[in-house]
Amino acid sequence: MYSIFLKSHVYAQAEVVIIYNYKNLLIPIEIKSGKAGKLRSLNQFVDRAPHPYAVRMYASEFSIEKHKTPSGTSFYLMNLPYYLATYIDLYLTFFVTNYKQGL
Repeated sequence: MYSIFLKSHVYAQAEVVIIYNYKNLLIPIEIKSGKAGKLRSLNQFVDRAPHPYAVRMYASEFSIEKHKTPSGTSFYLMNLPYYLATYIDLYLTFFVTNYKQGL
């Protein structure tokens, strides 16, 4: 089950963040059109989340990185190539199991 959050403003670019319910964790997934980019909406969600997990789907290689939001909240970011999107449950299991909540 997932929800879609659309952020738009007259002076901002619209961004889509999917909120994915994985084992009672609401995981934010931001979909980027290129290899890089700012994660504004994702960072805002992470600042309010009770867990340190977030996903970026993009056009590059799989990786998991430690990040901090601009306000200082530490979290893990799983970078998932578009072609692996259909395996999201498998990758989230690996992610949450191997990257425990203590940062």
